[in-house]
Amino acid sequence: MMGVEAERLWTRLVSPDVKRPVELKVIGCRDVTGMGPIEIQTQSPLTVICGANGVGKSTLLAALLACLDGSQVSDHARAQLRGGFAYASMVTDTDGYHTRLAWLSDESSNAAVAQESAIPVFDTADTQEPTIAMFDAASDTQRVRDFFRGQPNIDDLITEAGLHALSDAERNTIAYVVARDYNVIEQVEITDVGVKLSGADAIPYFRVTSGSASYGSETMGLGELALHLLVWYVRRLPAKSVLLLEEPESFISPISQVHLANFLVEQIDRRKISIVLTTHSPAIVARSPRSSVVLAVRHNGQTIVRQAPTDVQLADAIGLKKVWAGVALVEDRNAADMLQVLLNKFAPSIAASVLISPVGAEGIGGSIAHAVSRQDSFKHIGVYDGDQRVRRANVESTTFLPTQMAPEAFLRAAANDNPLALALALGFAREDVQIILGNLEGRDLHDWYEELRKQIRWPHMQLMQALLELWLQNPDNEAQARTCVASVCSLLEP
Repeated sequence: MMGVEAERLWTRLVSPDVKRPVELKVIGCRDVTGMGPIEIQTQSPLTVICGANGVGKSTLLAALLACLDGSQVSDHARAQLRGGFAYASMVTDTDGYHTRLAWLSDESSNAAVAQESAIPVFDTADTQEPTIAMFDAASDTQRVRDFFRGQPNIDDLITEAGLHALSDAERNTIAYVVARDYNVIEQVEITDVGVKLSGADAIPYFRVTSGSASYGSETMGLGELALHLLVWYVRRLPAKSVLLLEEPESFISPISQVHLANFLVEQIDRRKISIVLTTHSPAIVARSPRSSVVLAVRHNGQTIVRQAPTDVQLADAIGLKKVWAGVALVEDRNAADMLQVLLNKFAPSIAASVLISPVGAEGIGGSIAHAVSRQDSFKHIGVYDGDQRVRRANVESTTFLPTQMAPEAFLRAAANDNPLALALALGFAREDVQIILGNLEGRDLHDWYEELRKQIRWPHMQLMQALLELWLQNPDNEAQARTCVASVCSLLEP
């Protein structure tokens, strides 16, 4: 889950090419007390609803749960929701498009509301239901710990149930999420007790050995127990489940919040689950693709939401600060634009946190050395043009842009090889593009790019993106681009 692998999973999360067996598409509610009319168009299998305390995040999650499985809604939440209705649309790979609607005051009005709002009621009779699970990190963890602390003969209880050691792989996953080394983790599931977790017929007990210390769930800190419990809970869910998570960052450190987010996206990818979570954690929000983030705020006593909020909006609401992963030093403006486009496409979760600075080919090595001598708080790496591979092969903390050519060289080749595709991308007639390219033949590479930009009157970044997308249509070229991005991510690792 470290480095490049985590970046690959976050990139796949928002990729339209990855097919999902169950996808939530729309979440909404109307006429709920204290809530404005809300509709969220989800953009990935992970939806992160963030905001300050008291802005309605939990109410929105409860409204979604009312649609998906009303039997799990608490009496307190049901009272909050009374008077309105909520709806949630999803796509399944076997049954197509369905919408569920929950009328939250008068069940006899279901059909009338559905007809009035043009929302078809979800037909459960002909549909294989995905498992719906709700986990409240704070209350569920507290209840589990209180249960074990209240057992007078805890050793007899766990011995009877059959304590067993987790595998190395399972132990390593938990150690990564908790950010703690364990020699041994033992676990047992206990049934027929008064404590229930949503969708689970048992509660787990954990006993761990870390260094010379050995202890169990009854004496664990709440943060450590919360992470053990959440990893156990998520792993138990059937594939294709829908998981609602209430503030999973409760009790846990910022580094574990980031590791937990990586674990959740790995579970989404491997087991095809969907997750909607509420949070006011800057660490989780910063790790999530911005398109998957929904900001909830209060205005005139009503909750409103903003999808894909800006940095300023998040800073004001949850204290999100710009955290730089590092500085990437490149040769010139064109190289900077190219690297930014590649990071946006293949590593979106860190793209906004990399400061890309053109310093010239001769300045990259010296700038890195100066940063090391100053003991700068974040890393400096170098990214040379591809035609520098032989000359700069032994420069520390550096990598290269794709191919063994200057960036402008392979972009020019892609444009000349496919003028029709370029014309479509630019919105020009094919003949006009051919004339422009013909007039630019024989120009110096840098002059070719600048003159092309002037003639089509496009900004630097948009032209770079159009040309790169053209070049990336070749699978071999895409593989080279991914290798470049993976190398950059690896160099930026702490």
